[in-house]
Amino acid sequence: MNKVKRAILITAIFTFFLYILSGCIGVDTSIEMNDDGSGVLTLSYRISRTIALLGELDDQDKTVPLPVNREDFNRSVLRNPGITLNSYTQSENEEDVFIDAEISFNSVKALNEFLKSDEGDVVVLQNNGGISTLTYTLFPGMENDLSEENVTFLSTVFADYGVTIDITVPSDIESLSPGMTTTNARSASVTYTLPEILESDQDISWEIVW
Repeated sequence: MNKVKRAILITAIFTFFLYILSGCIGVDTSIEMNDDGSGVLTLSYRISRTIALLGELDDQDKTVPLPVNREDFNRSVLRNPGITLNSYTQSENEEDVFIDAEISFNSVKALNEFLKSDEGDVVVLQNNGGISTLTYTLFPGMENDLSEENVTFLSTVFADYGVTIDITVPSDIESLSPGMTTTNARSASVTYTLPEILESDQDISWEIVW
């Protein structure tokens, strides 16, 4: 990653998590993966009504990096014939919008097109002699771009913010990357705080083998 791209990425990250601070308090992601690369993605998050409105107004060049309404999800489906919006529910109170969505994907390629990363595929699925390995890259390493002051700021202000990802695979799990925990024989979960993500100078990725 060159210096210009890293600078842009850091700016985007700070912008995003300032939005998080003002309303969106967490994102839970769940993936049920089949051996052929198809599966189901479930997203659940809460976002402030102010940020949701900004996302609606900023339709062409998305400043808010999350779908903020059903139309956002419908546009993703139209752009990607490999995904289907199975369900969508939205509720709100005076301050926040609550979104739950379930999406089917027919291949890992379709899933990656929905997840969209300039750094490459987020999900890689390999099968070798009946042994399947799923690699999930949550975030590219920052290559020490953050100053000590910025790290201290992030660790203090965003200490309670976390990203949780749950993966369910079709057979019993044989091995996991360090930091992951099994919730049952075929499911594993991992949670990262924002400081953990941005302090890393290596890609944050992990593997599940079954």
